[in-house]
Amino acid sequence: MIEHLAALQVAIPLIAAPASILLRRPSWKRLFAVVVTWSCFAMSLGLLVQVVESGTISYALGGWAAPWGIEYRVDLLNGFVLMLISGIASVILPIGYGTVGDEAEGGRESRNQHQHETV
Repeated sequence: MIEHLAALQVAIPLIAAPASILLRRPSWKRLFAVVVTWSCFAMSLGLLVQVVESGTISYALGGWAAPWGIEYRVDLLNGFVLMLISGIASVILPIGYGTVGDEAEGGRESRNQHQHETV
């Protein structure tokens, strides 16, 4: 499975986004998003360690070699940026849930109040 981390890093969020629609409760969706984000962070750490130990990772998507197929490469810079972005997302996502709901509610109230004042 470790040899497929590069492809899973892209595929899991793409599959998880539409799959979250199947979850009914907002708290389940939030938990699911946090789990996916933290798993992507763990995969990015694994990719970075793998790149540091063995060099650039080259992954041929679809089983076709480059130049006919899509080649997905992870080098040291790509691995570091991937780890940095997924790490920030995994820390910010759980914190942001309360603030987004508060801002959305406040925004609706102020718009409704403004509409009533102008009528």
